[in-house]
Formats: sequence, C-alpha cells, structure tokens
Amino acid sequence: MFPIVMAGFFSGWAQAWGQSIGGIALAVIGMVLIMIEIVIPGFGAAGISGGIALIAGLILGSAGSITYAMFSLLIIVALLIIFAVIVFRSALKGKLSRSPVVLNTSIEAGS
Repeated sequence: MFPIVMAGFFSGWAQAWGQSIGGIALAVIGMVLIMIEIVIPGFGAAGISGGIALIAGLILGSAGSITYAMFSLLIIVALLIIFAVIVFRSALKGKLSRSPVVLNTSIEAGS
C-alpha cells in the first residue's frame, strides 16, 4: 500500500512541476545565485536574490500544494548542502585552497 501511495505522490509532484516552466526556471536561477553566494561571499545580494527567486519558483512550481512545495524545498536544501560541503572541503584541501580567492595568511595579535 505504501509504495502505491508514494508513486501517486511522486507522479503528482512531477506533473505539477512539469506544468510550470517559469517555476522551474526561477528555482534553478535561485539555486545558482545561492551557489554563487556560497563560493563568492559578498554583501548578500546574490544570496537574497536567489532566496527570493527560489521561493517564487516553489510557489509557481508547486501548483498550490504545500506538500509538493515542502518536498521540493527539501530536495533543493539537500542539494545546496551537498554543494556547500564540496566547496568548503575544496577550500580547505582542494584546488580552491590554492587559488587567490582563499586567504591563506593570518595576522598576529601582537602586530
């Protein structure tokens, strides 16, 4: 019984997102802007704009169902967390640690 209910949920979720190209576009643009903010922190313009675009995309793409919106948000947050872990790991040990974006020097307290 449970797999049948889940199959119905996933088909409804995919159908709701399939009807909204604008919602998909806004959600993707929002994720990209948030990823830019993770890699290149600034004043937060990209992060705030990304958050607004992501919320607008969820509203448009969920077809009015709060359940679909929450499930979509769960997937997006999981993807952003995975991306952030990869970026932070690269900043500590990978290619990003050798780039001029990451500060490798420190200032002594007595200086």
